[in-house]
Amino acid sequence: MYEVMRKIGADMRSAPGFKDQILEDLEIAGIDNLADSAVIIRCRFKVHPLEQWDVRREFLYRIKTAFDAAGIEIPYPHLTLYAGQAKHGETPSFKVQAQPMDIG
Repeated sequence: MYEVMRKIGADMRSAPGFKDQILEDLEIAGIDNLADSAVIIRCRFKVHPLEQWDVRREFLYRIKTAFDAAGIEIPYPHLTLYAGQAKHGETPSFKVQAQPMDIG
């Protein structure tokens, strides 16, 4: 993951429209936090004043594109419903019934 982030940072430093905004290479501080469905990685570019928003948006766009191409998934919250176990150890199935929708 860090390799992908560093490559994107290097590419942006040489890209027209960004090479003049970014003053130093991407600095990756490492894992900052472990959340419910996320690993928070802290990194930063040193940029000219007021250029951080454009650089940030482009970096996030490139990260998402590169992660998708590399098969790196961005986690999302899950909810697992568990019905418990019957006395003999089997798990009962949920009974689901469809109800017609009133569109009128």
